[in-house]
Amino acid sequence: MGMVFSGLTADARFLNKFMRNESLNYWYTHDSQHPVERMINKVAAKSQTKTCSASKRPFGVGILVGGIDEAGTHLFETCPSANFYEYKAMAIGAKC
Repeated sequence: MGMVFSGLTADARFLNKFMRNESLNYWYTHDSQHPVERMINKVAAKSQTKTCSASKRPFGVGILVGGIDEAGTHLFETCPSANFYEYKAMAIGAKC
């Protein structure tokens, strides 16, 4: 699984660490690779909790995640609003 981001670096590092921990927990529990779509659902749920409270700011980062699992190859884009989309090809950033 690979990840590129556009936006606030600190938020991207936080989400990257979250994804690493979730992957390791899944590996220790199930002894297999974490499905990509399930990982993106977890990231979107974590991003959604930040948008529900007025005292917290949403993540200011867009993430492009690519990976291979039993279902094939996947490419997902997540938005700061906690939406995610699957694409065949995608560019992210200011000059995409």
